[in-house]
Amino acid sequence: VELISVDRAVSNRHIARLEALAAKTTNGVIVCDAAGLVEWINPNCELISGYSLEEFSGRNPLDVMQLDRTSPNSGAHVARAMQTGTPAHEEMLGRSKSGREYWMKLDVQPFEDSSGRLDGFVLVQTDVTDHKTAGVAQDRAARLGRMIEDSLNEVYVFDAETLRFAEVNRGARHNLGYSAAELSRMTPLDIKPKLKPAEFAELIRPLIEGSEKVLRFSTEHRRKNGTLYPVEISLQLMGVDRPVFVAMVQDTTEKDAAEREAEVARNWLVAAIETLPDGFVYYDSDDRLVLANTRYREIYA
Repeated sequence: VELISVDRAVSNRHIARLEALAAKTTNGVIVCDAAGLVEWINPNCELISGYSLEEFSGRNPLDVMQLDRTSPNSGAHVARAMQTGTPAHEEMLGRSKSGREYWMKLDVQPFEDSSGRLDGFVLVQTDVTDHKTAGVAQDRAARLGRMIEDSLNEVYVFDAETLRFAEVNRGARHNLGYSAAELSRMTPLDIKPKLKPAEFAELIRPLIEGSEKVLRFSTEHRRKNGTLYPVEISLQLMGVDRPVFVAMVQDTTEKDAAEREAEVARNWLVAAIETLPDGFVYYDSDDRLVLANTRYREIYA
């Protein structure tokens, strides 16, 4: 009897020591019995989940953290592990009492009594929300970067002070004929022969002063081989600590050619109609006058 009492006293001191350590850890710690029901949680588990020990006690921790709703597959894996008394390691989405969703790594470890029988489980939560959201943001930024790089339009990013190019996408590099290294030593003025430094400074002044959010203008770009092509530009000033200009540029060569062809065709049509001996008039679908020859105007003047 005395030996049993000593063993029990040692065991109780061991448990108390473990609880003291768990109380100080920055992770959430949950202790369950062999049936998987909560017996104890540390303060940080309360902080992460928003639930108190009283609200956890005697309940399945997966139900309290609503893992069956937020992470059904991972939750089912953890539930099976606890049913079979085996370890589990999952990254899952939990939901706090306030409704806040948070990402965590959940480590489930079974423990046994002195006879080797399953005596319960220790679940350790590590809040990885910041790391997870940072990873998502990085993935989103990388995906956006790939979309900009692959865009058929030309995209330029240049420093607001030095005006040197920081980024130029593939479409622009291909059309201009310059490499990324060459462009990193250049400014917009090097490819815009029609704009002088003073004119460009005056052009971007509204963006710098904040009186305009976006500037739209047309000019010409000069390729490395000296040829010119018409462009339409949308320019914005972005950033706070290190402001940059972002220019979305469309090569309007084909558009301008199509407009010229349309104008030539219209002029031919007008000339042909003018030769008609009878009056001719054309209205659009909204009954607006589009075209009338001289003979028509003479008749109905």
